[in-house]
Amino acid sequence: MWRQQFLTDVFGFTLFIDHAHGHATDEKRRAILHPVQEDWLEAHPGARAPLSRRALALPPSSADELFERMIDRAIRSIDDALAA
Repeated sequence: MWRQQFLTDVFGFTLFIDHAHGHATDEKRRAILHPVQEDWLEAHPGARAPLSRRALALPPSSADELFERMIDRAIRSIDDALAA
């Protein structure tokens, strides 16, 4: 189970973030790496999403930083499952 989840995370990141980032325009790259899609929030001004709106002020992470966080999260999930 964990192997499949790990592979899904890695391949999903590779296809949807890393590959897309490498083949996108500068504007699209910012949107891919930003924690929140600004155009979605603008299109839904009544949405109650205070943390998402605050996240717009954060600088976007690099693709490498996001990958490291994803791997760290996957490892913590496995460690937590083994400890339970």
